[in-house]
Amino acid sequence: MSTPAGYWHVVPSAGAAIHWAAIDAESLAKNLCAGSLYAILDAARHRDVLAMLCEPGVAYWSLYDGRAAQQMADVAPYLIDLRRDPRRLHDFIENGWGDFWGFYLHSNAEPDEVRSHLRHFTMVRLEDGDEVFFRFYDPRVLRPFLEFIEPGDGKKFFGPIKRILCEGDTGATVFRFEPLSADAGSGAEKRG
Repeated sequence: MSTPAGYWHVVPSAGAAIHWAAIDAESLAKNLCAGSLYAILDAARHRDVLAMLCEPGVAYWSLYDGRAAQQMADVAPYLIDLRRDPRRLHDFIENGWGDFWGFYLHSNAEPDEVRSHLRHFTMVRLEDGDEVFFRFYDPRVLRPFLEFIEPGDGKKFFGPIKRILCEGDTGATVFRFEPLSADAGSGAEKRG
């Protein structure tokens, strides 16, 4: 996307599901520090993810349950509650930004509700009936998915989530996604 930093695009309402924007690094810190913050990190991206999660005081939960949670613990996606220790945010960004470790989200919901909601999207059924893992927690998958999602599906995907922030292809760009409200118009508007 060749979107100038600071310009927020409203996806045309005909096929729109979300607002999206490319923002600069200063805006990243501002956006991440506001509100109730969680991270979704993918242990498959780097062995340091699990090591950092196992440090004292980190509240985290696998998005997998049962046998999959046990067998795939070292490559599973994890929900991390950054409301309790926002200092961890710096560690996750410093170590994983630019390497697609995952994404950040804002929600007023409790961790159990956020986890339960996101678990619905870990598996998808293909047209031939096969079920496969859907790696929405990888920013390289999440961005195109959210940019082109249908309105009803976008509302379903966001559920209790207010905002999602994820890195661009190089780590120099941050994308902010929000559910598109029913009364939002089309066009672009500049925000500070």
